[in-house]
Amino acid sequence: MRLILLLIGLICSLVGRDSLARPMYFADAVHPVVSKSVPTSAPKSEAHEEVTVRVRTVQAQQAISTSQISRRHVASVSEDLKDISKKLSRLPFQSFKLLSSQTLQIRFNKQAEMHLVDGHKLTFKPLQERDKRVCLWMEWNHGGKMEVLNTRLHFNYGESMLTGMESADDTGIILAVDVQPVQHLPYHYNS
Repeated sequence: MRLILLLIGLICSLVGRDSLARPMYFADAVHPVVSKSVPTSAPKSEAHEEVTVRVRTVQAQQAISTSQISRRHVASVSEDLKDISKKLSRLPFQSFKLLSSQTLQIRFNKQAEMHLVDGHKLTFKPLQERDKRVCLWMEWNHGGKMEVLNTRLHFNYGESMLTGMESADDTGIILAVDVQPVQHLPYHYNS
C-alpha cells in the first residue's frame, strides 16, 4: 500500500499537481464520487413576481352593542365564511352573509382596481415581499365621493384581514382580504 501511495505521489510530482485535481484511487473507479457545489451564502427567500388578492364582500346585519359581544353572542355566519367566523364574531353585528368574492392578480409595484357592489372601488399595489409577508397599499373608495381607507397593510400569506364600515341602518360592509403568492411553474422544453 505504501508503494502505491509513493508511486502516486511521484506521478503527481512529475506531471504537476495542477493537471490532476486529486489522485484517483481504485475505490473511486468502483464507486465514483459525485462532487456537489456548496453554496457560499445562505439561500435567499423565494421572491415572487405577482400576488393574488382575494376580496370577499360581506354584508353585516343587525348591529349589536359592544357589551353584547362580550357576553359571548353567537353570530350567524354563512357557510362560505366559516374560515373567518371567529374574527367575524368579534364584530358588533349578529349575522354575516357573503355578497361577492373576487380575485385579482397583481404584479409587484403595479396598481390594479377592483369594483365591488354598490359603487365600492378598491385600488391595490403590492409593494414588497419578505418572509412570507406582503406589504400592500390599499385604497377603498365608496361611490367616488368618500375615501374609506387609504393605507399600507402587511399581510401574512394565507391569513384574512378584515376591514369595514357601518351604515346608518344597522348594517355594514366588511371586506375580508387575503393575499397569496402566484406560483409560476418553470417551463420545460420537451426533448
